Amino acid sequence: MELVVLITKEGDEVLIPAMPMRPKIPEASRTMSTEPHGHTKSGRPLTDDLIKRLADEAEQCYDVQEILGRRGKRGRPALGSGPSTVESVRLDPELKERLARRAEDDGLPVSEVIREVLRHHLDAAS
Repeated sequence: MELVVLITKEGDEVLIPAMPMRPKIPEASRTMSTEPHGHTKSGRPLTDDLIKRLADEAEQCYDVQEILGRRGKRGRPALGSGPSTVESVRLDPELKERLARRAEDDGLPVSEVIREVLRHHLDAAS
């Protein structure tokens, strides 16, 4: 998956996950399964037909301004006073395992444990 960086009129950067364009496959070589591949969050069967319709919709290029206009109306709650960013770090397998165990023991998402540890470390340094 690639990330597309869009810059708004105000100069803000917006990261949008984007899949590379897939080559067109001739209709004759496509095979559709009748078995569902799982279910959506609402319980709707995830069929080849639904996947194709969703992919076709996504390939029509979403209106970024419309998506940005929906901010604050739904989605994840804000974590602080402004928009959050996503930062990537590499973890060795042992550290990743310790992090996962700690999150499970505390009943928290891994991301929340990372935020707590980072806050604690930065507060201790000041």
